[in-house]
Amino acid sequence: MNRLKYEWLTFIKEYGWKALLDAFFGGLVFSTIVFIPVFVILGELISVFMHLKYYLFALVVLGVMAYFFLINKLTLQALQMKKKEHVSHPEYLIRIHALVWMGLALLFGIIFMVILIPILWV
Repeated sequence: MNRLKYEWLTFIKEYGWKALLDAFFGGLVFSTIVFIPVFVILGELISVFMHLKYYLFALVVLGVMAYFFLINKLTLQALQMKKKEHVSHPEYLIRIHALVWMGLALLFGIIFMVILIPILWV
């Protein structure tokens, strides 16, 4: 935990909040542009093939996890383009950030499929 705290403080000191938010916003915008058609296609598939709802919602959860992965990958590329030489390890911090968000997406997806879908069919 101390390593994560030290890396995070070094990361913020090296890049600054403005550059970090700029890189994250760029990753968010471009990954959203890429994933809008994917989510529209998955939504249409769910509405047409409702009898395969569990499989299709599992695909939606995997799509959301891939979306978070792409956001973090594009953010890392933007940060590396801002500074070629860096003291901190942005790969480590971005990987931790991606794992946290992908884990939350998986947890909410499992809760949705196990609890909320059966409630909706009552």
